[in-house]
Parts: sequence; C-alpha cells; structure tokens
Amino acid sequence: MKKVTKAQFLSSSVWKLVETFATKGVSLLLSLILARLLLPSDYGIIALTVVFLSLSDLFIQGGFNTALIQKEKVDEADYSTVLVLALAIATVIYVLIFVLSPLVANFFGTELLSSVLRVLGLVVFLQAFASIRTAIVTRNMQFRVLFWCNFIGSILSGVVGIVMALLAFGVWALVAQQFLQQLFALLLLFYKIKWKPVFRFEPKRIKKLFSFSSGVLTSSLLSYVGDSVYSVFFGKAYSVRDLGYLDKGAQLPRQLSLYTFGSLTSVLLPTFSSRQNDPDSLKRLMRKITAFTAYIIFPLMAFLCISADQIIILLLTEKWLPSVPFLRWSCLYYAATPIMLINVQVFFALGRSYLRVKLETIRFGFLLLLLWLMGFVFRLDMILLVAGQAGIAVLMAALSFIEAQRLVSYNFYEIIEDIFPCALVSIAMLFLGWTVSLLNVHPFWLLLLQAVTCGLFYLFCSRALRLKGFQDVVSIMKTIRLKSGSLI
Repeated sequence: MKKVTKAQFLSSSVWKLVETFATKGVSLLLSLILARLLLPSDYGIIALTVVFLSLSDLFIQGGFNTALIQKEKVDEADYSTVLVLALAIATVIYVLIFVLSPLVANFFGTELLSSVLRVLGLVVFLQAFASIRTAIVTRNMQFRVLFWCNFIGSILSGVVGIVMALLAFGVWALVAQQFLQQLFALLLLFYKIKWKPVFRFEPKRIKKLFSFSSGVLTSSLLSYVGDSVYSVFFGKAYSVRDLGYLDKGAQLPRQLSLYTFGSLTSVLLPTFSSRQNDPDSLKRLMRKITAFTAYIIFPLMAFLCISADQIIILLLTEKWLPSVPFLRWSCLYYAATPIMLINVQVFFALGRSYLRVKLETIRFGFLLLLLWLMGFVFRLDMILLVAGQAGIAVLMAALSFIEAQRLVSYNFYEIIEDIFPCALVSIAMLFLGWTVSLLNVHPFWLLLLQAVTCGLFYLFCSRALRLKGFQDVVSIMKTIRLKSGSLI
C-alpha cells in the first residue's frame, strides 16, 4: 500500500466528514420528522430488528472487509473470494432470521416483529454486495464517491418513509426508509465503481486474510453480544416502548459523535496502515487526531447533555420527554467511544487486532457483571443501567490508551496534554449551561441562549488556554484556504 500523503489525508477527511454530516444530517432530520408521526413502540420494534441485522453487518463488514483495507497488496482474487464468502454468510444469516423470526416475535410479545424481521432482513444481501465496493473506495481514498451515493440514497429513502408515515403505514414507513437507503446507495455504488465480480473462491486467500480478520471479527462479535444483551434485556424486562425511548434518546449523541468523528475510522485505517513502518509519523498523526477529536466531541456532548430537555421538546415534542435521561447518559458514552476508536484503528493498522479482542473481552465481562448486579440482583431502574454502560465506555477508552502506549510510546503525560484540557473546559461549560437553564423562558430561547453562552465561553477558553485542538482547527482552515500546509 502506498503511503497516504498529507494532501490525500486532509482531502479524504474533509470529504468523509462532509459525507457523514450531510447523509447522517439528512437521516437525522428525516428521523425527527418521522418521530413526530410515529410512536415510540414503532422505534422499539426497529431497535430490536437492528440487534439481529447487525450480526450480518458484523461478519461482512467487520472482518474480511477490514482485512482487505489493511492488507498492503490486494488483487482481484482477494476481492472475489471475499464477495463469495460474504454472500454465503448473508444467505445463512437470512435463512436463520426467516426461520427464527416467529420465535423472536413470540419472545417479545410483538407479533409484528416477525414480518418486520423477514422483510428488513433482506438488507443482508445488499450489505454483502456493498462491502467490496466500500473496501475499494476506502483503499483508494475515494470518499467523494461515498458522499454522493449515501447522500442521494438518504434523501430518496427518507422521502419515501415520510410519505408512507403520512399515509399511516406505521412501522413499515421505517422499514421502507431503512431498506431503500441501503438499496439506493448500493445501486449508485454499482454505477460509480466499475468493478465486475467473477465469483471466484480461493480458500488459500481466506487463510491469508484470516490471521488478521479473525481478531477483528472476534472483537466485533464480543462488542455485538455485549450491546445486544442489553437491547434484548431492555425489550423483554421493560417494554418495547421503553426500548424506543432509549433508542431515540441515544440517537442524537450517536449521530453527532460515532457517525461523524467515528466515521473518520474509514480514513484513519488506510492512513495509519500506510505508516505502520514509520512509528514516529504514526504517533504524531495519532496525537493530532486524538486532540482534535477531543476538542470537538467533548464540548458537543456537554452541550447536548445540558440542553437535553429543550432539544427533545423542540425536535420531538413532549411525548418523547422520557428519552431525556437516556440522551444525557448517552452523551458520556459517545464522548468516550470515538477516542477509543482512534486507538483501535492503530491496533488494526499495526496488525494487532488481538488487542481489541482483549479490550472487548474485558468490556463484555463488565457489561455482564453490571447487568447481573443492577438488572437481576438489585433490580435497579433502567436509567441506572444505561449510566453504568456509559461508565464502562469511559473505562474502556482509558484501557485502550494503555495498550496504545505500549505500541507507539504514547505516554501518560502526552495523553493528559492532548485531552485533559478539553475535558476540563467542557465540564466548566456544562456547569455554565446548567446555570443558564435556571432561567424561566421558552425552550427555544433557552436553547439559543445556552448555545451562544456556551459557544462563546468555549472559544474564549480555547484561545486563552491555546488548546491543541483549536490550533489544529485554525491550521486546517488555513490549509484549506491556501491549499498548502499540513495537518500532519
């Protein structure tokens, strides 16, 4: 693999962020419209469906697809072999979904879930076909292509979903929106990426990729099982309606955090991989990305946390107010997760996928312990379980730094220098926003006042304390304006 240049990295990062902000922004806007038209129980059904469909995406995208991106040299035989394997996995998973869906629906006491699973389960085949083209786009840093495919797909599918919701199709409006989003994006990828599969399968190719992909796949499975256990538990022990509140409360932090800066992992993996033999350059880049991510994510999550009531009322209406505490704890969860993902991409780039297996094993153990103590022994409130999940996310981010320190000599004092100032200023901003929230004004004016006050405070502290992330933002803006310079 050729070393990713500074210009390629910056251009790809910008396009990936533009793609995510545009596509996920459109999806979020459409979701807010649908949330006003549909019921919490509709979203609860979709949340349960995602639990099962994520298994397919995990095998197809999380294992061999990642190995294709990380591998230094890839040929047509590698792509074709992985495609055949992906289609085989998709077929097995869909057969299981089709056969087991009535049992799943009966377990949750929701008859409609069976039909939804069988229809939406067809996306596993779309994921299989899209996986290879996504790997090709990522290896070639062609993120502009992904932007247009996903953006157009989001708009077209969203329009269909809204029309169906207005026509009282209920949960089927969400089913159509999610299925068509992937279908339209795939068709556009077929048009833009002129790769023709030959459907050739060579077992020896799988053996070469398996040494790396096995670690990625195992860690993804552990992560999937840990998250799925909680979704299944919430849907069964409480209700599908409560699960809908949880899913909707986590949506905005997830969209703004994991789907934006977390999406940069698509750029980071090939960039880090191209520097796997240059540890000094890898460490410099890693530090800059960590500081930049903390500078953006921490204050954003702090603001969402303090403004949760106003955001829910204005965007979703008062019927969604039970989602507020879930939104707040999700902010902590999604403040820590992107930081951990940066370290994970370093593990993958250096061929140390087993380190994520180690971290996910620890995380899974903590999640089971939390569920046993809070869910079964003490039978605590659902909100406290979500708070416990957020605490575990912070712990896992810290543990990922310990592993990264051993690989690239990213020592404790450097970590503190890169992220601790942003964390302190964000906490101070949170208290400032809480003070403003004591004013008795309309939610819209209160939200606006909090945004202006917190924003000005953060910018002032950024300049006064010369936060590293702020300096990087200024540097990036100059680079884009002058078409010269470097982030790295």
